[in-house]
Amino acid sequence: MFNGLKRAFALPAIAAATAVLPLTGAPAQAEDAQPIASSSTSITHEQELQLLRQASDDSREHAEAGFNIGLVLHVGDDLTPAQIPIVVDFYKKLYQSALDQKYPDRGGVVEIFPRPNPGTRSSGFHANIGDGIFQVPLAKYGLDPDSDPSLMDALTAQEVVDDLLNTLPLAKATQAQNEANARTASLTSFSPTGLN
Repeated sequence: MFNGLKRAFALPAIAAATAVLPLTGAPAQAEDAQPIASSSTSITHEQELQLLRQASDDSREHAEAGFNIGLVLHVGDDLTPAQIPIVVDFYKKLYQSALDQKYPDRGGVVEIFPRPNPGTRSSGFHANIGDGIFQVPLAKYGLDPDSDPSLMDALTAQEVVDDLLNTLPLAKATQAQNEANARTASLTSFSPTGLN
């Protein structure tokens, strides 16, 4: 439905992977994330856009708040309601483990914000780091950028994790510079006489 939205990566083998993952344990979701309905649940386009905006805002705010990663999970028709918490838990652990190993002293936290994307064949993510969105360079992985990103396999997904983590320090530095520029701009636009 959102053709302009680039997926950071899709979840190609989740249906198969969830068959072997244990179905026990509480779902790992961000505390403020709203419970997600089945992608087969009928929602209006306006509701879908509101849920996308909320998940994206929550993910961005989380990413900006520290050395954090916010992932928006766009739940397509390939995931059942029972699979969603398993997928969230799997990818949260994957990213958190990689983040902790690469930057052990930074205290970064990974959160996933699911939102329904009904009528879409495959689920996918977009990742917020700093004040930006990480997009996967599909051509780097031998994929046609015009093709469906769901062609990426589990190995590529790990490479994506590594690429995202390598980009994180630059994203945080860019965020800090953007915030400094905004503070400077607000100070220079102030005029005691009210004339700007």
